[in-house]
Amino acid sequence: MEGYFLLAALLMALIFLGGCVIPGMPESDSGFLEGAITIGPNCPAIRNLSDPTCKPTPNSYNSWPIAIWTHDGKEKAAQVYPGLNGLFKVSLKSGNYTVTLDKPQDYIKSNLPRNVTIEKGKITKIAIEINARIK
Repeated sequence: MEGYFLLAALLMALIFLGGCVIPGMPESDSGFLEGAITIGPNCPAIRNLSDPTCKPTPNSYNSWPIAIWTHDGKEKAAQVYPGLNGLFKVSLKSGNYTVTLDKPQDYIKSNLPRNVTIEKGKITKIAIEINARIK
């Protein structure tokens, strides 16, 4: 009798776990977009750039959200706020996307927009450079 309960519990666990999505794992037809943002310069050219007050702060990165649009530009597939170090990672369905800054760019210079292709089970990497002082 105990064997039946153990078997039933094991089957229930398999059914339950089979329907769960493990955090960080892409959907079956998905991949990842992984990026790193650099911001600078944060000081005038006459200052020593190794001065800690010239380095971006966690708030610097958080103030530059990234928008990921379907390739036709009609639907926002994701919006990402970079981590405290400027890094981000997001799961997306396989396909073509356009990566932009999600704020007006009239007073900055960046290497966006950029087109990326997400492939099933793979990581696509992107480096984003933002210069908020010059355009």
